[in-house]
Amino acid sequence: MAKTFDQAVTEVQRKTGRNDSDFRDRIEDAVNMAIRTWARLLPWPGLEEVGDIVHVGGRYLYLPGRVNKLIWLMDTDNDEEIMPSDQHWPMNYPSAFADDATGSVVNFEDYGLEPTFTGASGPLAVYSTDASDVVGVYVQGDLVPSGSAYSLGDPYFKYQGVEEISTNGQTPVTTSGVFVDVQSIGKTADSDGAIVIQCGGTTIGIIGPLEDESTYRKFALMKIPSAGTNLKYKGYTDPPKMVNTNQIIPVQVNFEFVVWKATADILWDVRETERALIAKKEAGAIAEQHIKQDMMFGAGGARIVPEDFS
Repeated sequence: MAKTFDQAVTEVQRKTGRNDSDFRDRIEDAVNMAIRTWARLLPWPGLEEVGDIVHVGGRYLYLPGRVNKLIWLMDTDNDEEIMPSDQHWPMNYPSAFADDATGSVVNFEDYGLEPTFTGASGPLAVYSTDASDVVGVYVQGDLVPSGSAYSLGDPYFKYQGVEEISTNGQTPVTTSGVFVDVQSIGKTADSDGAIVIQCGGTTIGIIGPLEDESTYRKFALMKIPSAGTNLKYKGYTDPPKMVNTNQIIPVQVNFEFVVWKATADILWDVRETERALIAKKEAGAIAEQHIKQDMMFGAGGARIVPEDFS
């Protein structure tokens, strides 16, 4: 029988003993995190996405924030598949990598999920793609103090800081601080549109409507393609965040795993370490069993996708 988001939250409340209304938001976040964790362990076809990227130049390639795992990558300008590198590169590849050689992309190396880390050169402008969005956005990075120190232009005067501003729909709102680099960008609530962060007209970060931060899948490219190279990717995305109590948890997600994983996270938060470890062990055993089943029998029904009647 299908389980709802509210049922998962209620079960976590029961297991943790946290029934107070003030703690419900944290439990809802933990349940959503558990669903996302399962989707990353055992992604299903409904999470697949195909998209295009125009390379901006340089060694690294970043996928959209919603994509957490790459399935394949193509250079559409040269009609070539870009293969993942392994531990035994052919002799000419390490040399090309070390010497920063340019040319057609040969291989890519997965660097994992990376937060925003990019250079900046002034105040940042933040806006939403939806006119109704009013949401807090916080930026962490190195700033330059105002006044005489800034006029000297000495990089040693920069200091680490966090600035939070509120969006005003599609109208750009500018930070008061002068940033010289940005390490991370986040937002305080879900939004209706994507949040775009720019510096001098250049986009340095995007946060999707149901994402909390600007985090991207980062790859190092073997040989550096020229700026403007057209690439096509296929990858797995994270499932949409649940916000309504009556939403059905995806049939591909194990309900008991979600409950135990969320329970473990909540118990860690309240410093009930021993109970948290027990809950974590339960969640891990369920995940391990399903991963083995997936490897041996093709998921044994765990990846069944409902019929599309559209």
